[in-house]
Amino acid sequence: MPCYRSLSARLYAGEMLMMLSVLAPVAPLLRAQSGTPNVTQTAIADSNHNGLVSPGAVAVDTDENIFIADTGNNRVVEEPWNSSTKAYGAQTVLAGNLFNPHSAAVNASGDVFVADTGNNRIIEIPWNRTSKTFGALTEIGSGFDSPHGVAVAANGDVYIADTGNDRVVEVPWDRAKQTFGAQITVAANLLQPEAVAVGSGGKVYIVNLGNSGVVEVPAGCSAATSCTSQTTVASQQNNGLANPTGVAVGPTGNLYIADTGNNRVILLPWTPSTNAYGAQKEIGSQLVGPEGVALNAMGNVYIADTGNNQVIKIAQSSSSPHNRGGFRMRP
Repeated sequence: MPCYRSLSARLYAGEMLMMLSVLAPVAPLLRAQSGTPNVTQTAIADSNHNGLVSPGAVAVDTDENIFIADTGNNRVVEEPWNSSTKAYGAQTVLAGNLFNPHSAAVNASGDVFVADTGNNRIIEIPWNRTSKTFGALTEIGSGFDSPHGVAVAANGDVYIADTGNDRVVEVPWDRAKQTFGAQITVAANLLQPEAVAVGSGGKVYIVNLGNSGVVEVPAGCSAATSCTSQTTVASQQNNGLANPTGVAVGPTGNLYIADTGNNRVILLPWTPSTNAYGAQKEIGSQLVGPEGVALNAMGNVYIADTGNNQVIKIAQSSSSPHNRGGFRMRP
């Protein structure tokens, strides 16, 4: 049985990494690495240039700005993308004085959500499109115990992997009232859920760290609908998973899993004609304990390469006409 990483153990690891890291002045970083054929693997933030310590998650918005749960530093930072210079600008700290933040997500409006794990809360950092600034932190949902994962659906609903309570809850967004409604439990009887992702059709994907598996919950499930169906889509037995901690899903159903214990990220390509996943593939190279994975609209993959204290970007080949990452390429 895979062991669960306790909060105290995680904090100790972060302290050791902090002692070994040199926090140089923040600056943008672009460093190419060897990767898989037809892709380019690039470090966009690391410990030397950006002060990262054990980053636990990454998120990307529609403008290609990157948001990192810099777990070892108890903060969330933004690496802003400059579309004119085609480079990342100076790093911005969006929230400090957190306690073991473990996940980050961003919605279509640019609002950032963070699982502030050690403080047993989920926070929202609202984006003001008019002033082009982030507002004051607010909390959403309640009753959490060491929440490790957060995701946002296309309609604005927020999903939370409430790890200590062995459940996943949904905090629905009321577009008419422009506020969040009462939270709903969409999956219970889990075993240390570590991460959550939502597909374009509303299916919810959950990493069950306690049994090294990933399960799928049908769209529309809640306690009110008495939906208890959970389908295992990846496991230790069938996929060789070892302590997975991150998951992301593309609009066509391709699934990406941060297989932390195996130092890799795997892709499970979805085949609509067979209504099944195809043979898994590994994404990226020379990873050490990756804990987070995210996608953007271009099909690029972003990985929180936790053990290497960096975040990397794996860009799809511009010369390839294929939908390699689950997204169509721009013409």
